[in-house]
Amino acid sequence: MAKATKRDIIFRYLLLISVAALIFIYHDYLRYMLSLWGEATDSSGDKFFVQYHNFFFAVAAAILILLKTFKSELVGSGNALGVPLLLIALFLGLFGGSSAIYYVANVGFVLALVGLFVSCWGLDWAKNNWKPLALLLLLIPLPQFILIQIYTHLAAIAVKLSVHAAQLLGLSVVLEGNMVDFGGVSLNSLKAGEPFTYLILFISSGFFLINFIRAGAVRVILTVLSGPVILIALTVLRFIGIIWIANTRGAGAAESFSAATSSAGFLTVGIILQLLVFFLVRKTGIRKTEGPVPEQAEKTTCFPLRWPEMRSPRSALVSIALIVCAVLLSAGCTAPADREMPRKTFAGFPRSLGARQASAAPVDPTQLNSMQLKDYLSVDFNDSKTTGNLNVWIAYYGSQKPGGSIHSPKACLAGSGWDMSDSRVVTLNGLKADNRDILINRAIMKHGGQRQLIYFWYNVAGAQITNEYLVKWHIFWNKLTKHRTDGALIRLITPINDGEPEGAADDRLKGFMRDFLPVIPPYVPQA
Repeated sequence: MAKATKRDIIFRYLLLISVAALIFIYHDYLRYMLSLWGEATDSSGDKFFVQYHNFFFAVAAAILILLKTFKSELVGSGNALGVPLLLIALFLGLFGGSSAIYYVANVGFVLALVGLFVSCWGLDWAKNNWKPLALLLLLIPLPQFILIQIYTHLAAIAVKLSVHAAQLLGLSVVLEGNMVDFGGVSLNSLKAGEPFTYLILFISSGFFLINFIRAGAVRVILTVLSGPVILIALTVLRFIGIIWIANTRGAGAAESFSAATSSAGFLTVGIILQLLVFFLVRKTGIRKTEGPVPEQAEKTTCFPLRWPEMRSPRSALVSIALIVCAVLLSAGCTAPADREMPRKTFAGFPRSLGARQASAAPVDPTQLNSMQLKDYLSVDFNDSKTTGNLNVWIAYYGSQKPGGSIHSPKACLAGSGWDMSDSRVVTLNGLKADNRDILINRAIMKHGGQRQLIYFWYNVAGAQITNEYLVKWHIFWNKLTKHRTDGALIRLITPINDGEPEGAADDRLKGFMRDFLPVIPPYVPQA
């Protein structure tokens, strides 16, 4: 190996400093991600997936990248593409931090590293390291709304498969909404899907294992999919077993079987099966070679500290300069604090609207603390002349940040066991807010035999929005242009009584909103 020149040594130090600088730029986002990895699954619906394993996989991915980098002969082709990648990454950091989506910001961190290294060593570096890079991206926790949707949908699919299979076997089981009734025992589909808390682990292990198999799309796909497929299969078999035991031996025996197969034992069986699939796939990737094995293939080295050659330093210098500018801006420019908009507190919200009188609707303190909101309204409006009451929930955030921003009811209610169907955006004719027609999300919620009609929408700095993703864009734009990130979720729910048509529940909510909408502005700041 040729002796490093003075220029090479300088570039190596600059590269290491640049990596440290990127960690400094994104440190808030990285710290938040690490806190999510260390959280446990709780019963409040705030978190479904355990992710302790991410600490191990992150270290493993970093080691794999180092090994592949220092053991590869990279010629520095395609360096110029690293600069636009770095620019995109820095924008993602700005957008994610301003819009309270740290997932986007952390994706920006990984992309920034890719852009920096590509600018130094070209696209060959990214091509050689795509597997550990894919693993790193997978370790970034998705936003809560998406995670809960994934969990609830997978749990619902597994329960339906289990129930159909059990019915084919002649077992007594009934699925009504998201409640399963078998042998005199009722179980929520979310509870039945407990093993899915390990979903991220099984997917991550698949992406980790592909680093140790020969190239080949089929082998990679089989290894990656083996974990989720095994998890779904074991979950279905476990639930069929619970149904069978409940039918034959009673509820107590079923509960004992459920407890015995819900944690360590289940996880151990799943990992063993995934490793068996891995070894089978890996064996199919071994090809017979003719003649003696080349001498260099027989020799192995632990960690040859051989820096790849950097033939074209221009792109690297541009990337390093961009990172230096970003560090100076990050350290020298303090973002202005979010403006506190004048408003009335919900303590003074009218307790009488039209013919309806309000009574307090208690909120779980654990859930309330997890929301990190500034103010809220939770009341039931009742009218002795009507057949249904109305629940009003307004969650107001004076300043939004990750972990403390507007939560979609699609996530919160799903986490509480409600199944949301017939969800659509509708215009309420004749009702206006801020001199504009009201657009709301309308859906039917089911929990066992119960049905409810829900209306909800978001107010972000006065803008009426129905899309939770568009909410994030408004937060980002308002942060840059108005130094405001305040917003509120407004949700109305009324039960659909037995034998009552949905139209009657719609009329009940629309009639209430004629009295409700005019009194909102003092409590939820407008544009």
